[in-house]
Order: sequence, then C-alpha cells, then structure tokens
Amino acid sequence: MIPPTTSSLPDKKTLMLSEIPSGTKLKYVNSVDDIIEAASLIEFKTVRKAGTGKSYPRVGKVTLENDKNLKVAIEYFSDGTTAFVTITPAGTGEGQKAASELASRTQGWEFEVPHEEVSGALHKRADLLEDASS
Repeated sequence: MIPPTTSSLPDKKTLMLSEIPSGTKLKYVNSVDDIIEAASLIEFKTVRKAGTGKSYPRVGKVTLENDKNLKVAIEYFSDGTTAFVTITPAGTGEGQKAASELASRTQGWEFEVPHEEVSGALHKRADLLEDASS
C-alpha cells in the first residue's frame, strides 16, 4: 500500500506518491505536497507551436490524477537554463470531458516556464525515499 500524506493545499485532500517500493518510506511527509504544488502552479512565460523552436532534452515527467478520473501528464524539457513543458491530458468517465477541454487548449503547444519550476516539481526517487526502518 502507498503511504498517503495529507495535503497542505486548502481542500486538505489526501495526496499519494505512486510506486513506493516495499521496505521504503517517504523521507519527508510533505514532499509529495511540494511536488504537487510545484506542478500545479506552473507559470507560463511564453508559448510556441510544438517542434518550431530549439529542442531541449527531456528531464522528467509528473503525472497528476484526480478522483474524477482526469490524468494530466506534464513533461519537462530543459537545458539547465531554459525550460519548456508539454501538457497531455487524458480521462475516462467524468474526467473525459475535462481532458478534452484541456487538450483543445494545450495539444500541439510547448510552454516556456521559469527554470526554477522544473527543480521544484522534479525529484529523484532517492531524494524522496529512505529505508522504512530509518
């Protein structure tokens, strides 16, 4: 079972990190909240058609999923100073309409974001987890 952490967001929903290996636990109880907050408060600097500008290496991906079956994948691309994201929504049932609406606004576009937002949303597994006996 994935150990939940209580969100520091206003609605006090429970947030979870998927795929916590057996025998490990979160180092810091608020670390999942910090990632969710960084990924959900993206500030767009500029926007461009996908594939029209300089390409950057993929540095990570965050997937957010809510209880209404909406899943939003945010892929981060950066050269260490400039960063772009792409947004790919998907949904089933109740989340399908929201996914379609979001896709109509984001599909085919790349959004430049402040590079600091990349480091706030992306963490290596080793930085988040520790031995459960610790």
